[in-house]
Amino acid sequence: MGKEALHALIEQVKDNDIDFVYVVLTRLVRSSTPTSFEGLEFEEEDPLPDEVEAFEEYEEAKAKGEKFYSHEEVWGKVEKKREKVA
Repeated sequence: MGKEALHALIEQVKDNDIDFVYVVLTRLVRSSTPTSFEGLEFEEEDPLPDEVEAFEEYEEAKAKGEKFYSHEEVWGKVEKKREKVA
């Protein structure tokens, strides 16, 4: 990934998340830890039983044609409800 791809991702960041992204990037730039995973090996782990169960439930619900909501859709509804209460 080049800087152009990173710039494109940053352009997609929502305004309310900019401060968080700034902090993360600042810490990464100032960090003395490696910024590349090249040469590192990760052990493959088997999924946990609850992860397997959740995936199976998702597949069953999807086959039945159930509607699934994105993270943004769910939290957008929560925020709207909070605004009405306030």
